[in-house]
Amino acid sequence: MLRRVLFSGGILLIALGFAALAAFRFFPIGRPPLGKGMAAARLYLKKRNYAAAIKTCDILAKAYPNNGEVYLLRGSANLRTGNFARSNADFDRAAQFKNTALNAWLWKSFSCAFERKWAEQERAASKALEINPSAKDAYVLRAVARTQLKSFADAKADYAKALELKPADAGVMLKKAQLEFDSGDFNSSRDDALKALALDATRPEAYALVGKLYLKAGDSVNARKYFELAVKKSNGSQKYAQLLKQAPTRKKNGK
Repeated sequence: MLRRVLFSGGILLIALGFAALAAFRFFPIGRPPLGKGMAAARLYLKKRNYAAAIKTCDILAKAYPNNGEVYLLRGSANLRTGNFARSNADFDRAAQFKNTALNAWLWKSFSCAFERKWAEQERAASKALEINPSAKDAYVLRAVARTQLKSFADAKADYAKALELKPADAGVMLKKAQLEFDSGDFNSSRDDALKALALDATRPEAYALVGKLYLKAGDSVNARKYFELAVKKSNGSQKYAQLLKQAPTRKKNGK
């Protein structure tokens, strides 16, 4: 009986040892080499082995507690597992180091968007902009948060600033057009939606938005035309097919 227990215990220890190798096999005895460890963690992250990436970063964080890159990497792995509390704690830690502060605040703003914590998302994006006023992604993240907070004028200004930094960004142009549509500025929305299509003619959501704008103006003929294009560009999405189905077949004035 004693032999059986000892044998079973030995098997368990061996199994645990093999599991630990996923994180330890890159490291020699002693302090783990930072470069090799980071490369291993990034490889695990790429392969979606988030548990191994986190474990590897845990080891590195103990060995290199003042390295912001380790916390950034672990935060991104925690974010992918849905552990927002741990990811935000990692991003807060990375934000304490000058060389990682900008990316830390950007990542935290992105993380807060998943949690729908709009005020925290806005604050984190603003922190990033304090570090780098030319961080385009920070303006976009803050605009998204401000839209949800109903601060439409501020959100529009953020999108405009992002477009100053990268004028040919169809995605940002379309976000600005959608904001203008939602806030009732239909003329500006139409202009920006058409600009987005000029930059990227493959976006079904842009065609759908233009269709909605024509429908608002009472022009169901052009509305249906753009809804048809949205259906085509989306390979038959039911969402856009429903818009087409609900659109009148004639203009409101009966012509």
